[in-house]
Amino acid sequence: MAADSEDRRVTQRANYLARATDLRKSEARAVAWSERGYANSTIGRKLDTSKSTAKGWLERAMAQYGLEIAEVLPPAQLEPPLSEPSYEPVDETYLDELQSRADKQRWAECVERNADSLPAEWVADVMERLEQEGYVSVGD
Repeated sequence: MAADSEDRRVTQRANYLARATDLRKSEARAVAWSERGYANSTIGRKLDTSKSTAKGWLERAMAQYGLEIAEVLPPAQLEPPLSEPSYEPVDETYLDELQSRADKQRWAECVERNADSLPAEWVADVMERLEQEGYVSVGD
């Protein structure tokens, strides 16, 4: 019974995320499971896909909405109402918000791997900044 309740809450959260953001339904479902602390391998099993596919969905979400979208939420935020927190798309200035070089590199990798599936103008602006800062090499 507890698993059914959790599945229902994840579905509700994923539906909200898909409506409130530009995330695809599969990405929203992966984020909703990630918020509950599940690893990519378990998310893949729950969504009847591979670990690498689940990881790809989360990476696309992190590219567009920041690394925080894949963080585990405190238990109080996992209970109804499930509409919070909401996520806003990030832009090239997000790089300034990241504290560590490792986080900056991780975000750059997420953007680079998902460049073909993100808005072209956004990708151009972000990739230009990432190249200026030495996190990617465009045109090689």
